[in-house]
Amino acid sequence: MATSPPQTLPFLQFPPEVRLAIYQYLIPDLPIHNFALLRDHSKTIHLRQDGTHCCPAILRANHQIHSEVLPEWYGTTSYEVVLDTKYILFCGKIIPPYTPLPSTIHWVQSMHLTLAIQGTPRHIHSPSTLEHLLGFQDRLTTLATALADRRLGLRRLTRLHMDIGVNIPLLLSLSKTPSELLELLDWNLLPLRERVRDVRVVGWELREQSYGIQSEEFVRSYASLRSIMCAFLRDMRADMLRLEADG
Repeated sequence: MATSPPQTLPFLQFPPEVRLAIYQYLIPDLPIHNFALLRDHSKTIHLRQDGTHCCPAILRANHQIHSEVLPEWYGTTSYEVVLDTKYILFCGKIIPPYTPLPSTIHWVQSMHLTLAIQGTPRHIHSPSTLEHLLGFQDRLTTLATALADRRLGLRRLTRLHMDIGVNIPLLLSLSKTPSELLELLDWNLLPLRERVRDVRVVGWELREQSYGIQSEEFVRSYASLRSIMCAFLRDMRADMLRLEADG
C-alpha cells in the first residue's frame, strides 16, 4: 500500500513560545567581550556555553523571524562596550569618531561599559589631545542618547555595569579641590547621568592605577578624593535607577 508523505509544519506556524525556545539554541549566551573578538579573526570564538556555533544567518531569514530573534540575540547575554578617546568598541567592531552607532545597540538589555576618566578641555593645550577629548565626549553623549532613546519602543537597557578607569596621578593633578573633582566627574559622566533613566540594575567598579606610588601623602590625598568620587557615583546610580515620569 502506498503511504502518504509525512506532514510537515511550516516553522512560522509553530506557536511563538516554541519558536522562541528554538532561537535559544542559535544565539549567544556567553558575555560578549570585544578584545576576544578582535584578537584573532581566524580562530573560532565560542559565544555559547554548550560550545556550538551561533547562527546569525537566521536574522536574514525573513522580516518576522528577524523581529523575533533580534531582542533575543541582544537580550540574552551581556555586551561589552568600550568607550575610548579614539573609538567605541561594540561586538568586536571599531566604530570611528563621529560615526553613527549600530542600531542593534538599542536592543542590548545588559551592558558592560568600560571607560576611563579623562581630563577636561581647560586642562589641555595640545590641539590633537583636545580633539581626542572632544571626540570622547561626543561619543559618550551619542551612547547616552542611544541608551535613553524610547522612540518606537527601542529603549531596552535594564542592566548597566560601568568599569571606570582612574589614573590616580592624573586625577590628583587635575583635582586640587572637591569642586574641581566634581567638575571633572561631570564632564566625564554627566551625559549618562542626565539621560539614562529607569535602569533596573546599575553597578560600577573603579579600576585604579597608582603606578607604584605609595607615599603617605599620595595615599591620603587620593583617599579624600575617592570618597567624593564614590558619593558622586552613588548619586549617579540613584538618578539612573529613577523612573522618569511620562510626558
